[in-house]
Amino acid sequence: MLYETVRKTVGYWIGNAHEAYQSSYEKAETEQLQTALSNLKEYPVKLREMAGIYDEGEALNEQASVLLRNNLIM
Repeated sequence: MLYETVRKTVGYWIGNAHEAYQSSYEKAETEQLQTALSNLKEYPVKLREMAGIYDEGEALNEQASVLLRNNLIM
């Protein structure tokens, strides 16, 4: 939506000022998009790490519950 607004300013600004403004905006927009995509690519790795930590904790909890069922206190 914002990009469309910037693109429509061609009718208000003509010449070097508009070209410089639009070029600057597009460069910033591209950089922000690349940063966002880079962050999204890291999510699966982070989620797998969290899942591994969770699985390890669950395994420890299961071991502890077995000891409690057998009335063993360590």
